[in-house]
Amino acid sequence: MFYGRYTHVNEILEKVREEFGFEEVPVDAAMEHIWTAVTGLEVKEILQDFDEEIVIEGNRGIMPSNIIYLEGIREKISKISLVPSKDIFIKSNELNTSREFTYIAGYTVTGASDDINTEAELEPNYAFVEHYPEASNLDAGNSIGYQIRGDYIFCELTNCTLEIKYKGFPIWDDNTPKIPDDPKVISFVVDYLGEKIAKRLYLSDRLSRDKFEMIRQDRMWSQGAARNKLITPDEATMEFIRRMQTRLIPKPEQFSTGFKYLGDRERLK
Repeated sequence: MFYGRYTHVNEILEKVREEFGFEEVPVDAAMEHIWTAVTGLEVKEILQDFDEEIVIEGNRGIMPSNIIYLEGIREKISKISLVPSKDIFIKSNELNTSREFTYIAGYTVTGASDDINTEAELEPNYAFVEHYPEASNLDAGNSIGYQIRGDYIFCELTNCTLEIKYKGFPIWDDNTPKIPDDPKVISFVVDYLGEKIAKRLYLSDRLSRDKFEMIRQDRMWSQGAARNKLITPDEATMEFIRRMQTRLIPKPEQFSTGFKYLGDRERLK
C-alpha cells in the first residue's frame, strides 16, 4: 500500500555507500537507474498526474522528460484529439513544396507516388520524415495523427500547441526523482543501484562472480518484496473488499457446512 510519501535521492545514495562500501556513486547515472527501478515495479499509484502544453514547430515538439503513461493529447484551440499513426511520408526539402505519399520501409500508405518508390532515390532531394504532411480545414470531430519517436512527438499540424495529460515520474524542485518513502522500496532501490555498480566492477575484473551473483540475488528478492508491499491493500481496504464481496452472496452462511447439503435445493432456498 502506497501512502503518498516520498524521499530524496540523497538518502538512497548515502545508503548505497554505507551498505556496499562504494566510494564513488555517479549521481547522474544513479538518478537514471532510479527512474528505471521504480517504474519497473509497474505500480501506477506512485506516479503523479500532469497537464502540460507542447509547442509544435515544423511538425515536431519535445515530449516531457518524466512521462511514463500517456493518457491523452488534443490540439489546444480546436480541442481535436490526436490519434497514433504508423504512416511514414516523404516530404521535399525545398521550401514551400510538398510531395505525395510514398510506400517505403514496409509501411503501406495511400496515394503512393509512382516516380519515387525506393529509399535510394530520396537522396539528395528528399528527406525521410516520420510524420503527416500539413493539414488544413480541420472540423470538430476530426482527428490529428501523431507519432512519438524518443523524446520527440511528430504531429500532422505544422505549427500548433498541444495539451497533453499523462502520468509521470514525480520530481523534486531540484529535478531529482522522488522515491516512495517505504522501507521495502528504499531497500530495493539501494540494491538496484548496488547491482548496477557491481556489474560495472565485475565486467572490469574488479569484483568476483560470486559477490556479483550475491548482490544480484538480493536485488531480485527486494524487488519482489517492494512490489508486493505497494500492491497489497492495508487492513482497512481489505476489510472493505471483504464486506463488498460478502454482500454479493445471497446467503453468506450457506457454505459453512462444507458439502453436507450439496444439491439440497430445499435447504438453500
